[in-house]
Amino acid sequence: TENLVDALRTVTGVDICCLIQQEAEATRFSLRARSPAFPVAGIARALGGGGHALAAGARHPKISDEEAGLRLIEQAGKVLEA
Repeated sequence: TENLVDALRTVTGVDICCLIQQEAEATRFSLRARSPAFPVAGIARALGGGGHALAAGARHPKISDEEAGLRLIEQAGKVLEA
């Protein structure tokens, strides 16, 4: 699955991608960026995780896919607009 999120960032026009995975007791976010101009570490930190500018991730207590998507969009907006 890490290969999938890495492959997504090679798609033309994609600056940031995230794979959201449901685990038994957590929701996992794997974030990747094409360039340091779009650092994903801040998004991961806002979701309770961490990482590097181009690759980061977080594990959140289990939430629905819909809620995970909403939190991701909210945090990405806050971090990238700052």
